[in-house]
Amino acid sequence: MDRKREIDILKALAIAGVILIHVKSVSIDLYLKNSSPYLALTFLDQAMRFSVPLFVALSGYTLALSYKNKPQSIKDFYRRRIVRILPYYFLATAIIYFYLRFVPPFSQIKNPYPLWEILFLGRADYHLYFIPMILSLYFAFPFLFPLVKKWPKATLAMALAIQSAIFISTALVFNGLVKFPFAWGDQQQYLVALTWIFYFVLGIGLSNIDRFSAKNLNLAKTFGVLLAVSGLALTIFESFRILAAHQNLIEATRFTRFPVMLFATGVILVSVLFAKYLLRIPKFAVRFLAKAGLMSFSIYLLHTIAIRMIILNVDVYPISHFLIFAAASLAASFILAWIFEEILKIAKSFVQDLLPDKAH
Repeated sequence: MDRKREIDILKALAIAGVILIHVKSVSIDLYLKNSSPYLALTFLDQAMRFSVPLFVALSGYTLALSYKNKPQSIKDFYRRRIVRILPYYFLATAIIYFYLRFVPPFSQIKNPYPLWEILFLGRADYHLYFIPMILSLYFAFPFLFPLVKKWPKATLAMALAIQSAIFISTALVFNGLVKFPFAWGDQQQYLVALTWIFYFVLGIGLSNIDRFSAKNLNLAKTFGVLLAVSGLALTIFESFRILAAHQNLIEATRFTRFPVMLFATGVILVSVLFAKYLLRIPKFAVRFLAKAGLMSFSIYLLHTIAIRMIILNVDVYPISHFLIFAAASLAASFILAWIFEEILKIAKSFVQDLLPDKAH
């Protein structure tokens, strides 16, 4: 599969959304609840909730495009995914772990998790749940792909039913109506791959848009736009309603809500179906965003360190300072990821130089 620059641009937009959610998370407590800045930051948070679902859908989409053009054995498929992800993840985990352990004021908070959870469940930092979660979906891909290919509607409906069941269960737990015999908080619900499976299967299914008739394609585009707009409105309305009733920010902003599912699904459809139009923006923006998209995995891994570095040197109050903090965090995340990848390139080159030349 030839690399599509528009998909890299979408990844750049998704990672920017993730960073802005986390920038808001470390800033919002400085503002009075229900004040205009507090509500504005909540609005920003909710508008960016397409980000992780879009990442998950693009993962399914790009895997499907690659897999159907160049079929691989399951063994080779797993090996390629592990080699591409785990070295980056383990190195980033080590960097984050030692940064939080030895750099004040963050070193005052000790990581309570055992080493195996830090390494394999993403417990080194709050955002690393994404890695074991997406790996779980990658491991399921060779089994999901033929199902989507043979029974696309039924498989999508099954994935929707499973994810909906997770959302309903989570809502019952948050409202105190059900209590599980195990922890099911903000981190646990995101770690489970079934929480995101509908987006992943949707991405796989969208890899076949070239087979859509012109009429069906136009209907899908219209449906996606309507879903994105109405879903965003419902997401923001519900978020403000929960805040007014309970003042529970985690409950009011979490990904596992049905309005967020509607919004994210609409954005995924719009993103994939209208992706080619992204190449019409100025060329310098295309080049920069495509580069950021190529680096999106490294940016994701290290952006929380960048945010912490910036917050030690920039005030986030009042709201004008927050804007500076957000822009600086975006820039610092990109720079830190670029340094990270350059170091890895040098290390890889050094290791290859030490290996015997296969030509002799």
